[in-house]
This record gives sequence, C-alpha cells and structure tokens, in this order.
Amino acid sequence: MTVRGNAATNVVVLNDTTVTAVAPQGSPGTAYVRVTTPGGTATISGGFTYISAPPWCTVIQQNPDVAVVTSATLRSAIIATGLPWRVRDNGTGIEMVLIPPGVYQRGCSPSQQNGCREAEVPSHQVTLTQAFYLSRTEV
Repeated sequence: MTVRGNAATNVVVLNDTTVTAVAPQGSPGTAYVRVTTPGGTATISGGFTYISAPPWCTVIQQNPDVAVVTSATLRSAIIATGLPWRVRDNGTGIEMVLIPPGVYQRGCSPSQQNGCREAEVPSHQVTLTQAFYLSRTEV
C-alpha cells in the first residue's frame, strides 16, 4: 500500500474492503492511495487527506467522537474547519478540543428552579468568527 507513491507501514488487511495502515509523512491535502494485492492493483484518487495540524500541538483525534459530540450539526462544523478535534499542547501537555466558529446564545434565561445572577443577563447572541482550542479540563 502506498500513499502518493510512498510506502505505508503497519499495513493490516481487516477484510475484503478494509485496510488500515500508518501513512507516510506528507504535505497537507488529498492524496491518492494505491493498494496492490495478488488479485491486482487499485488506485483511489483522493483516498486519503493529510491534515495541517498547528505546529504547537500533537493530534490526538482528527474527527469528533459521536459519543461525545452528539450534535450532527456541531460535528459537521468541527470537521469543516479542517483542523483536528482533539490535540495535546506540546509545551504543556494540556489536552485541548476545537471550538468551531458559529453562533450561540450566551447568558442566563431564568427558569422556575434557578434564577440568574446579574452578570449573566441579558441572554444574547454571540458570533465566533474563527475556530479556537480550549482546554478539555479546568486548569
């Protein structure tokens, strides 16, 4: 198996249609994949995408876990950025998650059970124009 003509490593054939492998280093963008078996060779144009991870981090997970990010709309917004969903800061070791650009409501809406503090009202719309990373846990 090759990606952009460079050999992949740790190639494992899972079944007739699925192969896993560690891709060789490459520059960001789509790449063709070529798989050779005793039955022949298949080339898949755009079969692999190299991501452009920020230089300050190590990618933990490229796409959001559906068990964690349950909203399909939010998962799509994260994937659309082209950035990895979970990363580890190389300097601090802190795990971060991607917050995609979008619109959300900020502030408090009083309920029957809980009131709002003065600093939490009025509820208002906030627009994030760029994605950013936020620590997964409190620091």
